[in-house]
Amino acid sequence: MSDQKSQRSKPFDGFLFCFTGIKFDYREELSNNVRQLGGAVSKSYKGAVTHLIAKSKTSEKFEAAVKLNVPILLPSFVKDCFTSYKNNLPINMEKLILRLFFLPTPE
Repeated sequence: MSDQKSQRSKPFDGFLFCFTGIKFDYREELSNNVRQLGGAVSKSYKGAVTHLIAKSKTSEKFEAAVKLNVPILLPSFVKDCFTSYKNNLPINMEKLILRLFFLPTPE
């Protein structure tokens, strides 16, 4: 079973995540989850970032993601994907992104 799990494609293959507004210990946990799901993590926000995981709307990373139309998601996005993957359940990325999308509000 573990061979089958390691050979199937991972849901975050090709994604580069960045975090903002998340405490260090929880950010480390989420980073580990992202890596286990096939994604990569960047501490700094750069143009290659494909998803921002945010708990706050007041950061330079958040503003950059809004300007570049990068999906801004809640931390629960990573946790839900990781739980489904760990339990060998299908992950509907589009549905999760729609449900857990962190919409910016005009200031």
